[in-house]
Amino acid sequence: MFPAADSLYEAADFLTFLTTGRGNLDGLTVTYSEDRRNFDRPTIYSRNQARVPIRWQLNGSNEWGKTPSIAAFSRDDTGSNPMSIGGLFSIESVGVNRAMLSKMGDVGTQEWIANIRTTEKCRFALVDDSAGITIQRESNSVPPLGIPQSFAMVYGAAGGASAADDISLYIAGQVVTSTATNNASYVGMEALAAEVYVGAREQSSVSMEFRDWLSTIFFTHRKLSAVEVFNLNDVYVAMQRAQRSRLLAGIF
Repeated sequence: MFPAADSLYEAADFLTFLTTGRGNLDGLTVTYSEDRRNFDRPTIYSRNQARVPIRWQLNGSNEWGKTPSIAAFSRDDTGSNPMSIGGLFSIESVGVNRAMLSKMGDVGTQEWIANIRTTEKCRFALVDDSAGITIQRESNSVPPLGIPQSFAMVYGAAGGASAADDISLYIAGQVVTSTATNNASYVGMEALAAEVYVGAREQSSVSMEFRDWLSTIFFTHRKLSAVEVFNLNDVYVAMQRAQRSRLLAGIF
C-alpha cells in the first residue's frame, strides 16, 4: 500500500514516505514531488484516529509521489504473475488524462497504467513495449463525479491476443460495464526501468498528474476476487466514516 501523508510512514521532513505490505513491496521509499506541506490543498485526516489520512488532495500539475523501479512492480503475463491496483478517489470533470498509479515511461520503459481518460472514464492499460502495442479495458460510463468511491483494476496475467479480456474494473465494489481492446500481436509486458508514480505518469517530463484526491492506493501480486473487492469497498466506506476496520489484514 502507498500510505501517503500517514504520520506512521511519513518522514519527519515531509519529503518521503514508506510503502507498507509484504515481502519486497514493504518499506520502499516514495518521494513526494515537493515538501508535502507545500501542496496547494490540505490533506484531510480522520477525526478519531491520530493523523490517519483519508484524502490526499492533489492539484493536477506538480503534486505526486514516485518510487524507484524494482522487479516486484513488473508483471510478465505468464499466468503466474497477476496483479491488482486500487484505492479510494474522487474525480472532477476536467477533461484531461490523469493517472492514479503507473509504471509507464517513454517508449522503452512502458509497462502498465491505471488512469482516468479525458472522457472521465476509467482505464487499465498494459503495454508490450518491444512490440509497440497497448491493450486496455475502459469503462463504458463515467463514474460519479465529486464523491468518494473506491476503484479496483484486476488482471490475471493471461497474456496473448485476448489478454484484455482478463482485466476487470470495479467502482464502489461492483464490476462496471467496460470494453476490452485486444491486439493479436500482444504477447506480454516486460520488466523495464520506469519508476512507479502515484498520481502521475513518468515520461520525459512528468505528465498525467492527478487532480482532486486519492487515498490508500494499493498494488498487489494477486488478482483480487469480486468478493475481496466488495469487502475492500466496505473498508473504504468505513474509512470515510472515520471508523476502525481490520478487514485489510485479511486481503493483503
